[in-house]
Amino acid sequence: MIIKAEDYYSDRLHVLNEAFMFLDISNLSSTASNFVQTRRPSNQMKYSPMFSSSKELLDVFFKPLNKHLEHILERKFWS
Repeated sequence: MIIKAEDYYSDRLHVLNEAFMFLDISNLSSTASNFVQTRRPSNQMKYSPMFSSSKELLDVFFKPLNKHLEHILERKFWS
């Protein structure tokens, strides 16, 4: 199972429940579910924007690797 960070951060409880089903374990208790829904991530930091030249370099480098991974997993991750 692969979990995209943007999916997790947009609906943490749903993604966790899917992961628990995948692992064949019980869903979260109501107390734990409430905690997940109300807790703000503690590692949120503000970063300066990436230099466009750095982004372009990384995009070019990782594009064939990302395409290969999408092909292997039969799942689209990047646009």
